Amino acid sequence: MPCPKTFPDRYRFIFLRYLLDLSKVRVRQTGVALILVLWLVALLSLMAASFGLGIRREASLATIQVQQARLLAACEAGVNYAAFMVRHPDTVLQWPADGTLLHWQWMGVQLRLRVVNETGKVDINQASPALLQAVLRLAGAEDAEVGNLTDSILDWRDGDRLRRLHGAELPDYVAAGLAYGPSDRPFQSLDELAMVLGMKPSLFARVLPWVTIFNRRNGINPAVAPVELLRSLPGMDPQQVDLFVRARQQLQKAGQDALSLSQPENIPFLGNTGDIYSIFVQANAHGRKLALYAVVNVVAERLDYLLWRSGVPNSLFTETVEDRGNGPGADANSVRKAASPAAMTR
Repeated sequence: MPCPKTFPDRYRFIFLRYLLDLSKVRVRQTGVALILVLWLVALLSLMAASFGLGIRREASLATIQVQQARLLAACEAGVNYAAFMVRHPDTVLQWPADGTLLHWQWMGVQLRLRVVNETGKVDINQASPALLQAVLRLAGAEDAEVGNLTDSILDWRDGDRLRRLHGAELPDYVAAGLAYGPSDRPFQSLDELAMVLGMKPSLFARVLPWVTIFNRRNGINPAVAPVELLRSLPGMDPQQVDLFVRARQQLQKAGQDALSLSQPENIPFLGNTGDIYSIFVQANAHGRKLALYAVVNVVAERLDYLLWRSGVPNSLFTETVEDRGNGPGADANSVRKAASPAAMTR
């Protein structure tokens, strides 16, 4: 706004001062607006970053869930395929049911499997004290624990309330601060074994692969018993056991009965196998692992699931000298081109 020349000098000075003050006000208003805009931009940037972080987290969780579902599907496929292959009519293609470590691949997921016929495991409802002690030692129980746990297992499954020398009955559980006691009847599930007084969680996890409630007999079948269990039997010669295991694998592939093995004292050997199998599966893909096992009863062309459990010890899937010595038979992908096991699940 131009200053009129006709104004006196005094008024002209006042007018110029007014224009100067007005420009300062406009500058201050512009600065405040700029600061507000900068704060708004910062706030929007923070909101965008937070939203992006949430999206990335949800995407990561979704990826993990997809991978977990894929591993679970692979384990389920492994259980069904193993149940089919252990009953394959061709003995050359047939999978062993003696705990041999097998390798298989399903949809890009690597699987490690062990199949054990239940007659090759120790039935905790029927096993003698000698057999219980052998399987506890196999699981790594200390000498002081073996006697106590054996008597406590027997006290749990018997029908009386009489305490064995190293066993445990209801007063012992109460004294230990537990709100339960022995059922005084046969074990209804393997989970009850974890409740026996003195059974540590780590020991329970190690003994779980070698015990069952589906054998229903006192003794094991050496034709399908895992080599580790045979070695743990009292008085067994490890070299004799190794020779026996190698020979039985060759004979079974040829469709012949296994050789006889010297029977240890107080531990019966069973002569026939049943139709119930434990199938241990571990799936591995993209650095993630999932392990589970199922107990299945193979009836004609159908599978009856008797047990389904996760949390199998990783040590069960560690390759041993015996596994490496089995040659091509341990690779389930190399020679076994069996039909789909879908019919087994109908």
